[in-house]
Amino acid sequence: NHFFNHMANANYATMRSELDEFKKEIIDRKSRKKVTIQNEIVRSMQEVEIANFLYLNGIDYTYEPIYPYHILMASKPYTPDFQITQEGHTAYIEHFGITEDGKNFLYDEEELAAYKKAIRDKILLHRQHGTELIYTFSSYRDGRSISVHLEESLNQHGFTLNRRSNEEIVKKLI
Repeated sequence: NHFFNHMANANYATMRSELDEFKKEIIDRKSRKKVTIQNEIVRSMQEVEIANFLYLNGIDYTYEPIYPYHILMASKPYTPDFQITQEGHTAYIEHFGITEDGKNFLYDEEELAAYKKAIRDKILLHRQHGTELIYTFSSYRDGRSISVHLEESLNQHGFTLNRRSNEEIVKKLI
């Protein structure tokens, strides 16, 4: 009886399961503060999600790099949200803080119109210079997450996702 009580009360969790829980806890804690796994401070929770997704899936990125082409009449350099690189293949990621339907309840009509114009200008700029642009929205009509849409876009643009090992992730978190 003593033996069976001991077995029932013992914690036989594996190191791997505890590691996964620890990893999730640290990632969640960092995400609430708009800090990525790589300890970068970003502008929004959705950018945290994108940066962490890229890191976890082995896509090297730079946050808000200066775009290599000068923009006429611009008061400051254009900095896309992310520049990603894999085996010499480079693309830019812009996260647009509106829904796929073009809505955001934080903006009035005039602000929303200006934001949509800025989106069109960015897309056109990348087309003019032949740079590859991947973009995400704050939410999608189909209800799927930003990460799911980003994964599909990355695959369509020829990027390969290579999940990092738990060991590598935990080392980075610590």
